[in-house]
Amino acid sequence: MKTIQSAPSAEDNAYWDAYYKSKGAPAIPSNFAQSILSSVDKSKTLLELGCGNGRDAFFFARNNVQTVAVDLSAKAIELNGSSGHDNVAFEVGDFTALENDRFQNIGNIYSRFTLHSVDHESYERTLDWCKNNLQADGMLFLEARTVNDPLCGQGTDVGQGGWVTTHYRRFAEIKDVMKDVEERGFELIHVSENFTDSWYKNDHAVCYRITAKKV
Repeated sequence: MKTIQSAPSAEDNAYWDAYYKSKGAPAIPSNFAQSILSSVDKSKTLLELGCGNGRDAFFFARNNVQTVAVDLSAKAIELNGSSGHDNVAFEVGDFTALENDRFQNIGNIYSRFTLHSVDHESYERTLDWCKNNLQADGMLFLEARTVNDPLCGQGTDVGQGGWVTTHYRRFAEIKDVMKDVEERGFELIHVSENFTDSWYKNDHAVCYRITAKKV
């Protein structure tokens, strides 16, 4: 019988702490962050769900977006917080289990490469939180791996689209994500499946990119 794994696990947390401590993550802003900047409402705060080494949070802050970024990796938050950048705040937290009204004036929510790091239940809980806490007309920006990603099917199958290699990843059908977003009262502004812009070294990631507005 297949075991369905919940994520993030303690092993995943240790993996990411070590990864960010080694400073192996790229420092330049992601292509996705750069591509959606013009759609960000700069009069409102942007909340990043799972910021890692802060590459995109710092990018938004440098472009006059008040930014709050959370990540479960205490090591990543410690390193980010020592940077001395203005216009951005970092907090340790599980973005799949945030309390309602924890953050104020949230007009933008940004998640890149994080929704595929959690199990399906946590993903749904996160979308529910976005629905309940994003302001009216607020913007939602999502990028994560799809079932067409070359890593899909590699490692140990733990159920519900999840596979474990060095760490957990869950691969989604883009049509399912679109449906999930729309069912929570969002209008889809842009949807695409990107086969090249998220590549890094030998990781040829295939991702969905979604921009949606809360209506």
